[in-house]
Amino acid sequence: MYLAIDIETTGLDPEKHQVLEIGAVMYQPGKAIMECPTFRALIEHDEYRGSAVALAMNHRLLQEIADVGGGTPGSASNKFRLWLFRHLPKDAKVHLLGKNVGSFDLQFLKRLPYWPVHQIHYRCLDVGSLWATPEGMKSQAELEAILAEDYNIPGEPHEALYDARVSLALAIFKWEHEE
Repeated sequence: MYLAIDIETTGLDPEKHQVLEIGAVMYQPGKAIMECPTFRALIEHDEYRGSAVALAMNHRLLQEIADVGGGTPGSASNKFRLWLFRHLPKDAKVHLLGKNVGSFDLQFLKRLPYWPVHQIHYRCLDVGSLWATPEGMKSQAELEAILAEDYNIPGEPHEALYDARVSLALAIFKWEHEE
């Protein structure tokens, strides 16, 4: 079972920077992406530590957190754990799927209090690597835009739930077009 996941952060260093948003889609074969169960949490911090580039890129998200608030890192992680429990068969583990999920997202997520480590399989699927060729990595940007339109995925890049859905669309597209 796959869980497409994405996060938005205040920077690239999981030791110094913070998670601002978690978006996830529980893949259910046979269901349209927009019919699959989703999770979204905003995370509020007393003080924000980050890089200027990441903070500028996430200015809309920071404004949303200022306007509507967000949970603590622990409460967001606990809500995610409970949501995952509702959507997974008993004692099942889920494989994470996303762009740079193992090398980036997971490094931040496993530092959150109450993160459900026991429900996450140790193997992840990085959809970015699906587009590797002998010559190097292909750009996914054009294909992502086409798939977002084809699957009627609402939102914009760098919104966690949008990016999770697009990652799932990339994987499904690749699976359906295997030679």
